Amino acid sequence: MTSRVHRRRIRKSPADRRAEIVDAAASVALAEGLEGITLRRIGERLDVRPGLAGHCFPVVDELVAEAFGQVVGAELDALVPPGRAGDTPSNDSRASSHSRPEKVMTHSAACGSTPGT
Repeated sequence: MTSRVHRRRIRKSPADRRAEIVDAAASVALAEGLEGITLRRIGERLDVRPGLAGHCFPVVDELVAEAFGQVVGAELDALVPPGRAGDTPSNDSRASSHSRPEKVMTHSAACGSTPGT
């Protein structure tokens, strides 16, 4: 008979939980590629049930898109720091319009909400 160690559950705000899930997905994407992002893989990475990630992202493609946006945004920030000397407003528009997790969200930050509600 196996016993499980029961950890105390930590309740996080929907925005914090969502950000944690996106961070984990971005980490998986960098290590394994976008195809490595699955609800089961994210659940393993965060040591939570896959259903929690599914609650925040009912469609895994939305999670993949946000993770991609976060990774690309970080890469752009590393390559083209905002406010770099010599940038003109037209040249700097890339830096302000590239993907950020908060800009990539396809629906509200509350877990479980659906687009248009």
